[in-house]
This record gives sequence, C-alpha cells and structure tokens, in this order.
Amino acid sequence: MESLLSQLERPDVQRALLAIAVTAIVATLLFVLKWLIEKKLRPYIEQSESSFARILPEMLRKIPKLTLIVFALYAGVQVLGLPPKAELRVQQVVVFVSLFQVGMWGSLAIKLWFERGSNGAASFDPGRATAVRALAFVAQTLLWAAVLLVLLDNLGVNVTALVAGLGVGGIAVALAVQSVLGDLLASVAIILDKPFVVGDSLAIGEFTGTVESVGVKTTRLRSLTGEQLIFSNADLLQSRIRNFKRMIERRVAFTVGVTFETPITTLREIPAIFEAAIREQPQTRFERAHLKQFGASSIDFEVVYWALTADFKLHMDILQAVNLRIAEEFASRKIDFAFPTQTVHVASMPVQSQV
Repeated sequence: MESLLSQLERPDVQRALLAIAVTAIVATLLFVLKWLIEKKLRPYIEQSESSFARILPEMLRKIPKLTLIVFALYAGVQVLGLPPKAELRVQQVVVFVSLFQVGMWGSLAIKLWFERGSNGAASFDPGRATAVRALAFVAQTLLWAAVLLVLLDNLGVNVTALVAGLGVGGIAVALAVQSVLGDLLASVAIILDKPFVVGDSLAIGEFTGTVESVGVKTTRLRSLTGEQLIFSNADLLQSRIRNFKRMIERRVAFTVGVTFETPITTLREIPAIFEAAIREQPQTRFERAHLKQFGASSIDFEVVYWALTADFKLHMDILQAVNLRIAEEFASRKIDFAFPTQTVHVASMPVQSQV
C-alpha cells in the first residue's frame, strides 16, 4: 500500500492521472452537449426559420464519436507536457481529424445548397436532377482536393510544385473542354437563378416550346408541332427568352375596319360598342377603343384590353366571345365590316365639235 502511495506521489504519475481525468471530463462534456442539442433542442430547431438551425441536426450527425474522443485526448495530452516532436505528431493528428470534419461539413453544405437550388428537381425532372447531382459531385471533389492539399502541407509535404502542376494541367484541360465547361456553368446559372423551370412555355427567337429537361450541357424543349428542340445551355442564356408561363395577364390589341359609308353618328357609337362587349366578359380589363385611321378601303378602329389570366385557352375563349358580341351588335345596327375594295372613277372626255 505504501509503495502504491509512493508511486502516486510521483509527478509523472500525477500528470498522467490528471490527463486521464481531463480526457474523461472533456469527452463526457462533448458527448453530453451533442446529446442535448440532438434530443432536447430538436423541437425548437425544427420550428426555427433560420437556415442554419435547420441543418444543425445534420451537422451534428456528421460528427463521429472518434472525433470527439480525439479532441478529448488532445485536451488531456496538454497536461502531460510532451516533448516537441511528440507534441507535433499529436497536433498533426488533431489537424487531420479537424480537416476531415470540415470536409464532411462542407460536403453536407454543398449537398444541401444544390438540393435547395434545384427546388426538388428530382421529383419532376430526372434530367435536371442528374445535372444537380453532377454539379454537387464536382464541387465536393474540389472541396476534398483542397482538404487533401492542406493536410499534405500540414504533414510537411511541399505542395507548391504539386499545385503548379495541377494548375498547368487544369488550364490545358479547360482549354480542351471550353465549350463543355461553358455549358456546365450555364447549367449552374439556370439551376440557381431559375429563369425557367420544367413545364414553362418559352419563346427563344423563332422557336417556341415547353421545357422538358435541363441537363448538364443542354436544355430540351418540346415544340408546339411536336418535335424536340435542343439548345446548349450557354447559347440559351445568351438568347432573349420569353417565358409565357410566368405571364400574369395578357394584353390584347386588335383592329376592326368598317366601310366608308358608315354614318358619322354611328362612327361615334362604335367605341362604346367595343367597350361594352369587353366589359361583359369576366377576367377582362378594358383599356381603350379609338378611331385610329382612315385606311385604303376602311375606317379602322383600334381596340385594346387585358385578359386577366395567363391561360392561353381561356384567353382565346374571351377573345372569341368578344368578337361574337361585336358581330352581333354590328348586325343589329346594320354596320358593315369593311373588306378590301377599290373604286375607280372614270372622267368622261370632252366632246369635240366637228367642223
């Protein structure tokens, strides 16, 4: 018993016991803290509107038990007063574990960011979901490459030449696949900025169609006549895109011509006829109706109104009802629609007297 007490009185043994105690205390605190955040604070985290709070449970699940034990051991080792070389090795181990943990968190953040940017693409667009996964894989690969370089530098490896070689090789590869990289970056812009999504009806130059898929290199549309239109993503973003799906209301303008024989009193009444025909229809907003010009064969009225819907079929139903109503009113008032006519006036030659 006395020998045991004498051994415990030795400074090195006391430091070892203190290191074990510190390690146990720190490990217990870390495990308890993780458990409290995961179990006790989960209801509050789920109700929070903060983006960080929502991903906090996922980040905690990405912390292995080995990481907590390594940090606890590092805290305990600080009490021992190790030689410089041994201290350096311990620090390298801690840096390795820390970098690995940062890589896991960064990989998780990239995954969640791309999933959020794709807006649930996997549920309705397999092509776009594939593009999102490919871009996430590229970003995660770059992240882990950066983590590996930092780790090698921490181990004393000269990474300057390695980075220079990778830079030259990267430039050569980038020049070789320049168009592919341009389409890839354009795909990222489409996914994140969302100028259009699957199902939108687009007009791109002289082409019109509905978006079927957004891929890594191309975007595919189904035209109104049935064929598939394929655009490279880079060319698509450089074009002027008209997105009909995001239209809130439609402006409708049309011209109606009546004959020159129409009485002036009737001409004054015609704008009111147009206005009444439009206001009778639901989901419309009348703007104006004016006698615009005296044409070559007609007196032309210009009518403008708004269809308060983006649905093309409903817009055409409203236009048809307005046209039929105008035709009924013109028929009841005996107003004639004009059609292309030409009047030829022949002047008679004077009769010369015969001598």
